[in-house]
Amino acid sequence: TPRDEQREALKIAVQTFASMSSPSSSPIPSKGELVLRDTVTYGNMLKCFANLMPRGEIRNRMALQVFEECCNEGLVGALVWNEVRRAVPYKLLEETCHLKQKCRSLEAHQLPKKWRENNYGDKPVQQQSRNIAGKRRKNQQNPKSSPPATLNVPQILIVESSWASDKDM
Repeated sequence: TPRDEQREALKIAVQTFASMSSPSSSPIPSKGELVLRDTVTYGNMLKCFANLMPRGEIRNRMALQVFEECCNEGLVGALVWNEVRRAVPYKLLEETCHLKQKCRSLEAHQLPKKWRENNYGDKPVQQQSRNIAGKRRKNQQNPKSSPPATLNVPQILIVESSWASDKDM
């Protein structure tokens, strides 16, 4: 059935996402060792929530948890911002993120710089290669000193079967 196919697709997406490492938790990988999450990874995970899960509290919490991690990694870009707005109601997103403007009218480049600082996908290519090398050297020498973004999201373990009954718990 279509619902079973959606569950299976979400299960695969969650397993794939979980098998990847966040950039701040891993040193720079050598070839073939590790796959790091990037802006596209976070955006696609949020897209999976929006497309494969019914609206409700569980979807909201899962999406906000992934978005918070993305903010902490500085990887928010247009894809991530568009997909989190699809997955989470505007009002909840505005309250959770303490936004000064309505999120409907905000573009990704207007979000806090800390949330976007490592996202090279929305920057010109010439600047991109220069920034990546510089950021990696800087991060190796000086671990991030600023506190991570806090969005007041209750932490949950992402498990696809939590919504199998089609009812929020």
